[in-house]
Amino acid sequence: MDANENLFKIRPAGRHLLTIGRDLIKDEHAAIVELVKNAYDADSNDVVIHFKVSQNRNKFQIIVTDHGHGMTRNDVINNWLVPSTTDKVIRRKKSNRTMQGRKGIGRWSAAILGNDLYLKTVTPKGEKTEVLVQWSDFEKAKYLEDVPILVETTDTTERHGTVLTIDCSIEKIKLWTGEKDSGVNKLEFELAKLVSPVGTFGRDKKIEDEFTIKTIYENLFDDKSRNISKNIESIPLIDSFDYRIKGEIKKSGLGMSVYSTQKIKNSVDEEIPFEIKGGTKCGTIEFDIRVYDRDADAIDELITRGSGLRRPDGSLFGKREARNLLNEYNGIGVYRNGFRIRPLGDPEYDWLILNKRRVQNPSMKIGSDQVIGYIHIQSEEESGLEEKSARDGLKENEAFQALQKIITEYVLIELEQRRFEYRYRENLSHDKNKIEQNIKYLTDFSDLGNKVKKVLNLKKIDSEASNKILGYITEKEEKQGKILEELQKAIAVYQGQATLGKIINVVLHEGRKPVSYYINTFPLLEKWLKQWLKKPTQSIEDKITTVIHTSVINAKTLAGFYKQLDPLASVQRGRKSKVNIRQAIQKALTTFASQLDREGITYNLSDESKILFDCWPQDIQIILTNLIENSIYWLSKREDDSPKQINIEIKLNGNDFDALDYYDNGLGISKKHIENQVIFEPGFSTKPQGTGLGLSIAGEAADRSNLILKALEFSGGAYFRLEKKEVTND
Repeated sequence: MDANENLFKIRPAGRHLLTIGRDLIKDEHAAIVELVKNAYDADSNDVVIHFKVSQNRNKFQIIVTDHGHGMTRNDVINNWLVPSTTDKVIRRKKSNRTMQGRKGIGRWSAAILGNDLYLKTVTPKGEKTEVLVQWSDFEKAKYLEDVPILVETTDTTERHGTVLTIDCSIEKIKLWTGEKDSGVNKLEFELAKLVSPVGTFGRDKKIEDEFTIKTIYENLFDDKSRNISKNIESIPLIDSFDYRIKGEIKKSGLGMSVYSTQKIKNSVDEEIPFEIKGGTKCGTIEFDIRVYDRDADAIDELITRGSGLRRPDGSLFGKREARNLLNEYNGIGVYRNGFRIRPLGDPEYDWLILNKRRVQNPSMKIGSDQVIGYIHIQSEEESGLEEKSARDGLKENEAFQALQKIITEYVLIELEQRRFEYRYRENLSHDKNKIEQNIKYLTDFSDLGNKVKKVLNLKKIDSEASNKILGYITEKEEKQGKILEELQKAIAVYQGQATLGKIINVVLHEGRKPVSYYINTFPLLEKWLKQWLKKPTQSIEDKITTVIHTSVINAKTLAGFYKQLDPLASVQRGRKSKVNIRQAIQKALTTFASQLDREGITYNLSDESKILFDCWPQDIQIILTNLIENSIYWLSKREDDSPKQINIEIKLNGNDFDALDYYDNGLGISKKHIENQVIFEPGFSTKPQGTGLGLSIAGEAADRSNLILKALEFSGGAYFRLEKKEVTND
């Protein structure tokens, strides 16, 4: 047998092109986006998308026209007619543009739009080439090579460029005249977000070449007054932001950003440096993220900011219209070479999982409906960020996960902290920063009683009636006071149980070891006992003795863990008692002993062993648990080799407890956060996944036990002081 008889060639089926165009392209909107990108790659300054329906509505065409460099006959035959050609990958650059196409399949997206495709392309030298592709021929053909394609070339004086005319079935009209999520409105939304309005790589750079997109609707709608043409404009909200962070992080992990806000007049921009150890793992990225508050006052500011958010007739938008704009255009888009990678940036496509983050900490984290952002990434080769063949996003590989982490845990958190601080400062005068203070305010009627008494005196109400009225107020205050006590107890219990959750995580992790020992060893113990009962030997007896001895040690370990849970697990508040401060500290440190050891953290504890303080034991445990947990987290983020330490000193006033100084040599607390004490505000956190409740709960616990917990300035790390409140005589 001739060896060549066993050699065969792969022969694509006739419908291969239809599979590329109809199955790999997500939908008709994505198909038009692909054709627009092709116009950009052709160096055209514009592209026109013409939806043309005949007067008697029996013929429907989509015509895509550009005025680029066109294609020669050779280009058409050897590139345009070759599926998955690498031509654009090889060339990459055409004049000053980086080509969008790389997979060689975009042009075949026309198959999802209609039945037949007519190509007319003209070069600057006047060479005109025409091609007619009838998709039905490919459906019928057994092999791709069986479909003949007529290519005609002539000379012409027509303007250079390319025209794609797609004959569509009449039924397709309904697709484009549908609602926002399916019709031309969606297409205009896609096109408006297609080109980034904030430039491409390099800080403050702009896309220098002009590229405009225009749509024409001819007889598409039943209402002929809607036969219109329009230029696609960028998002109208872009300059009306409340907060903004923009910058660049190099592949090395070094970067710089600028934070700005329009909530404060004449505010000074703040530069924020970045240093990501090990590099970005997704190439160099540039970002411009703008955040909008959505409360009523903020929407009013958004509408009137700058030259105002205006309708085509010049009048200002209403609140509902402004909110609808945010609903329609929100999202953080990802752009490559200035063009968006859809659907990243669509309102319904929360690829950064912002809404889940917001649920965990709604007072600090922003939701996807509050942000309009632009992220520019490098090529697939440089970044590792690969587009899916179906044009429906990026592959969720390691580079994609790195990009998600950088934007949420490095970039957004910087904006979120500063936004939180601003909103916190605005509310300071209202004394809303303490939960229990709010409740006390709701149940305190003393000010009301004084005001009513003054009015009654001015009106010369007789004393009996006056006392009766004031008595009602006093009675109401007493009843509310009893409710206040119950609420305070309930809050204390809930805060204790919130802290309990942190300890349980430790117990579950560390408790696995003794439990695992029992699971693995007890079957052996049972086996050895049976052997010993049949025939006692010293060897078996030694094994049994060792197991029993080790079991006792593990049992004590588990018992110790559960004992530490008891005070916080109680659903009753109980009474104050004399607490040995040093023992309480030691108990809290013991809870985290394994984590401290694992992270190489040592601690020093002063030796005032007999100092007692009258308080609720649960509150002391709450305070210390949250402080130690924070120290472990921030000390673990240190990457130098110097010793990691926690130091705790008990201060005395004579023989009485006066204060407790707690400090570590971790990453520390910024000076401004110490000055405004925002770290104790519920919701504020500098941890990427933090809930912002730990220090807030610790502060409330201190207040209940007549203590004050505050952060102090310290160059070597974090420094907290827990001290007795000063006694005041009213």
